[in-house]
Amino acid sequence: MSTFLGMPAPPPRSPYGTGNLRGDRAFPRAAHDELGNEQLRRNLGRATGTIRAKRLNVTGELPDWEALRDAG
Repeated sequence: MSTFLGMPAPPPRSPYGTGNLRGDRAFPRAAHDELGNEQLRRNLGRATGTIRAKRLNVTGELPDWEALRDAG
């Protein structure tokens, strides 16, 4: 015996008409429009730099990390 409880409701929309995961523009168009957003570019650059530095720090602990990566 099974019970059908229906479909979940969609998440609420932002009062501004778009939400985090929804928008009225396709991703390529939205990405192009945001290229001029200085704050977003600065934040992304900092996050990317942090991720790369942490990765370099961790891979530096293993002398053969590339061989380990290739081995799967």
